[in-house]
Amino acid sequence: MKYRILSLVLALALALALCPAVALAAEDEASAAAEQLYELGLFQGTGTDEDGNPVFALDQEPTRAEAVVMLLRLLGLEDEVEASDYETPFTDVPDSYWAASYIGYAYHYGLTSGVAEDRFGLESGDTVTAAQYVTFMLRALGYDDGAGDFTVDHAVAFAQSVGFTIESDWVEGTFTRGDVALISYYGLAAQLKGSDETLADSLGLYSYEADLSSASAASSEENQALTAYSADEIESLCAPSVFQIIVYDKYGNATSEGSGFFIDSSGIAVTCYHVIYNTSSAKVTLTRYNNQTYSVSKVIYCDAKEDIAVLKVSNISIKGAAIDSFPSLTLSSQTLQSGDEVYAIGHPNGGDLTVSEGSYIDTTVQDYKTYYRAGATIYPGSSGGALINEYGQVVGITAALITDEPSVSLSIPISVLAEYDLTGSGSTYSTTSTVRSDQYALSASQYSITVSRGKVGEITLTDVYKTGSEFSCKSRNNRIADCGWDSDTLDPDNMKLQILGKRTGTTSVVVTLYDSDGNQMATAVIEVTVT
Repeated sequence: MKYRILSLVLALALALALCPAVALAAEDEASAAAEQLYELGLFQGTGTDEDGNPVFALDQEPTRAEAVVMLLRLLGLEDEVEASDYETPFTDVPDSYWAASYIGYAYHYGLTSGVAEDRFGLESGDTVTAAQYVTFMLRALGYDDGAGDFTVDHAVAFAQSVGFTIESDWVEGTFTRGDVALISYYGLAAQLKGSDETLADSLGLYSYEADLSSASAASSEENQALTAYSADEIESLCAPSVFQIIVYDKYGNATSEGSGFFIDSSGIAVTCYHVIYNTSSAKVTLTRYNNQTYSVSKVIYCDAKEDIAVLKVSNISIKGAAIDSFPSLTLSSQTLQSGDEVYAIGHPNGGDLTVSEGSYIDTTVQDYKTYYRAGATIYPGSSGGALINEYGQVVGITAALITDEPSVSLSIPISVLAEYDLTGSGSTYSTTSTVRSDQYALSASQYSITVSRGKVGEITLTDVYKTGSEFSCKSRNNRIADCGWDSDTLDPDNMKLQILGKRTGTTSVVVTLYDSDGNQMATAVIEVTVT
């Protein structure tokens, strides 16, 4: 078979280390992984429901046959399997069995064996363990347990040691098809043995790439050829693509709400980073389209400095209804001119969707961020909504209001998205942790230092946003160098880090900035040489 090239492949696995992912409840995340693998042709259901949608049976334990099929698909061998006709000694695998050709192929090439000399193991009790399935995944990555790369008993630990994301709750207790989906999906982002290429790369799968290059190339002549719409027409055209987003803590309690909008019909959406920060899950409701609610599968990319998050929304509603495509907005490269008509669309105060009409004022920089100032009023809950030009295109992401100018709002230019690489393999978080990792929040006066034995060197660490609460430092080898803070200059925003050289050698000092709740905001690594 030919693998389908999707615009959002690896939406789960490619959230960058720059940000904390919105971690979902285990069953929601497994369902999202299964859906994406199904779209890729890598994961099949156990049947279909009355509407023809696949039933994944994620609570069931996986069979040995299902594991072999998944292995061969992940190796990109399905075409070869379909063309093969290998026999096996297994009396419990008749030629008519749905996976007979897969089992025959895998047995012929030494990728699997039976539970006995003449029995593959298709009885209900012959299920796959977590270690056995991870072994299959490692083989797909090019590792060979037969050659001594690892042992089956220690497959999970070995996989984690080579950068394969596997959470403990996926491999502890009863091993399910849901766990298979999660391990398989995150395995696509794992690198092949001895290579920078990922498993997804080897299969010809590609991640989502926003179509911003063409938008950036749009000329003023093209803008002049566009149709200018009235406020009512803007609302009719654009409001269906804007949603309300509600975020939840790890206990499932709704903690806040905001707005967002789709930029691609596959479910790629944009909101403000501060809307999702410090939360454990999120759901969006398309109040002006079908009034259905959908879970956020993952954060594809986010930038705390610019206050932007790019999300992937599941195409299965919380009621189980599938949607083929989401209503989405067109991104604009238009250069706004003072007085241009703009419209802010969002869900102020968690209420009904509104459209606020106004005009662009100017561009300003506040708190190290660039904003459009516009006379389109927004309120709390509008954050993450769409700022639309008169042509019905997105020019900004509504982000903040100005307290002493209540009729003026601040929006992040949509052009910022063009600076992001949404195609990289990156790193991912699959945890309910609320750690905020913001590389811009902590700055050092220098990131390397040389000190003599018995001498002290000094570096200034700055809390860029002045929102942190506490610094800490730790030497990775305190026999070479130790660290501490200058007690005479305990400026909460600019701390003096002192590094004492103790023995000749090299090490590093890790500085961490925490917020008032004790959550990690950022780290800085200082390379230290002692002479």
